[in-house]
Amino acid sequence: MDYEATGSLKFGGCASYKVTIFYSSLYAIGDIVFEKKKAQKGILRKHCIKEVQINSVQETPKYMDTFNAFFGESELITYDEALLLIRAAISQAEEDLEDHMINCS
Repeated sequence: MDYEATGSLKFGGCASYKVTIFYSSLYAIGDIVFEKKKAQKGILRKHCIKEVQINSVQETPKYMDTFNAFFGESELITYDEALLLIRAAISQAEEDLEDHMINCS
């Protein structure tokens, strides 16, 4: 997976300086991502990243979507990963249904 890096560094005359720490994040502002938990249940829930916030203590990014909900990096996945999880959930549900139908007859 590629990480997106953001930050800045500004230096001025004699003793004036400004240092900004660079952090890297997996998703950038404007990226379309999907909820991992919902995909595992067979639901495709799309989110657009509106803001990336970094906690300076933990240095883990939190992503805010357009509905102002916050997500961690581990809670979001790409479209391809979501499709794989949804297909697995659907095939598991079909197997469970077949087992249930066998037990009913």
